Amino acid sequence: MGAAQAKTKRVVLYGDGRRADVMHAIAQVVPLLKEKAELLHVCTDQALDLSRIRFDLLINFGGDGSILGAVRSMGANQAAVAGVNFGKVGFLATYELPGLLASLDDILAGRVSRQESVIQEATLIRSGGKRSVFLAVNDTVISRAAKSRVVSMRLSIDGSYVSTYQVDGIIVSTPVGSTAHSLGAGGPVLEPEMDAMVIAPICPHTLAVRPMAVPANRQIEIEVIEAETEIGVTFDGQVFEPLKTGDKVVVTRFPHRFILLGGGTETFYHNLRRKLLWGGHIEHSAQQAWRP
Repeated sequence: MGAAQAKTKRVVLYGDGRRADVMHAIAQVVPLLKEKAELLHVCTDQALDLSRIRFDLLINFGGDGSILGAVRSMGANQAAVAGVNFGKVGFLATYELPGLLASLDDILAGRVSRQESVIQEATLIRSGGKRSVFLAVNDTVISRAAKSRVVSMRLSIDGSYVSTYQVDGIIVSTPVGSTAHSLGAGGPVLEPEMDAMVIAPICPHTLAVRPMAVPANRQIEIEVIEAETEIGVTFDGQVFEPLKTGDKVVVTRFPHRFILLGGGTETFYHNLRRKLLWGGHIEHSAQQAWRP
């Protein structure tokens, strides 16, 4: 019965075909998958519109950035993601290739940990009324150009005015993105499955402004009040749109969630210690002292 169920899984492989190591890894996975599941696509140019395909599992060969792009491409058609790490940090790409090969049966049978996280839906409203909608898995960041002046921005939550900031920018982060750009702006670390968002001003020109966490069901509106400089909004650090005075960005919770396989609480805190050096390094031997 288990084998029959595994064969019903519809799988897409997703990776950068320009990388020899990625293509070598995909070549090892393909014959195994054909025995155990229905392999729908091997996408090596990352141009496939994943929102138009019905499938159950995406195996991503790359780094965290590649996963972010794949999740946005899926849109409302969110399938579970297993990430094989060919990047640097690998917070989301939780498997190395040998681990994926060893765990493939368990992944297809649903016997691995499953983490579901908030995705942002950001609506860009131009001063003339035109609207465009974007998704973000990590964060939506409104910021000035490197050599520009500070920008005045107004923040409202659920229609209630919060404050007007003189800042270099504002980050609205998901829990998954709380260990990315938001962390560098002094934002808190959130567990990935928390139903919340972080609002973190970038270099505010006052000591009174601090990052804050709000429930994910809030509507977060940021309006550019005055920008005598270059300014734009970036989604996951990958998609950029220029902004001007009077433009607004409204961030809400997307109805669908990002599903990551092989994550979970233990993996999250392990990654904080090993990849972000959380709390310094603790030796395994009880007789070794803590060292920073």
